[in-house]
Amino acid sequence: MKILLDSSGLDKGPDIVIEAAKKAKNDLNIQVAIVGLPDLKEKVEEAGIEFVPAETEITPNHENPALAIRREKTSTIVVGLNLLKEGSVDAFVSGGSTGAVLAGGMLVVGRLPGVKRAALSTYVPTKKGYVVLIDMGANVDVTPDVLYSFGVMAKCYAESILNIENPRISLLNNGAEEHKGNALTKEAYQLFKNSDLNFVGNMEARYIFDGDADVVVMDGFAGNAIVKALEGGFRFTNYLLKSAAKKSFITKIGLGLAKAGLKKEMSILDSSQYGGVPLLGLKKPVIKAHGSSDANAIYNSIIVAKNTIESNMIEKIEKSFKGEE
Repeated sequence: MKILLDSSGLDKGPDIVIEAAKKAKNDLNIQVAIVGLPDLKEKVEEAGIEFVPAETEITPNHENPALAIRREKTSTIVVGLNLLKEGSVDAFVSGGSTGAVLAGGMLVVGRLPGVKRAALSTYVPTKKGYVVLIDMGANVDVTPDVLYSFGVMAKCYAESILNIENPRISLLNNGAEEHKGNALTKEAYQLFKNSDLNFVGNMEARYIFDGDADVVVMDGFAGNAIVKALEGGFRFTNYLLKSAAKKSFITKIGLGLAKAGLKKEMSILDSSQYGGVPLLGLKKPVIKAHGSSDANAIYNSIIVAKNTIESNMIEKIEKSFKGEE
């Protein structure tokens, strides 16, 4: 198994990619390579990691990601995706421009037969385990049948990665009742209701973490907003705790005594513990890491790629869509 890492596009620079690659090579018994600009070659090879040369980078400043993919043939993202398409590597991990990774995944690697839109999916902790969320920002505008296809792919994700048998699938909405929502969610509801999926109805955002569904389906606009709200909520909670400690000596002592327990419980909300998210619906594994990732997040993104390969998730998604035809 060989996993290729993109060195570009990360807020903390390429050094964290090298650090993560070294750890993965030593701990996971896999081959790891890094694609980057020529000036990174010596540092990568000194770390004992294979280096793949590229000539340019695609930055988030590109207004048209699809156009950038077509023009920047020697960029780290396009070089990496072409190696994945050719079978020279088994998975590609990138923290670069989200738009470019999405566009490149669809244009270079290609979608599975029957898949209309690829989607970003992740899982987060709940009171009872974990819940898979899809789509996390790949598709702002969708149709009801696309939402349904997200549910099919997320079912395979939950089964393959989280080992959840016959996962309960819900549809994000502004109310639990069948008649609630807009035209999009109402029509999508009927598609789910009349399918063989284990559909448990609509889900309000405030109940996502109760654990009463294993998958929550939404469009990319709502999904991205939820992820950003979670990140902001986590930071605000930390701010409140620190602020309370500064205002009262007794509170500071109490928080100090509870620090170990709080740190353990709050760690499940740390996105770096989960790594990147797979772009579901493609023919090969493409993992999108967060641009603000640290070395631990990139390392965990490598684990996501490894698990995606070993679980045969892509083959299961392909089989599911053949059954839908």
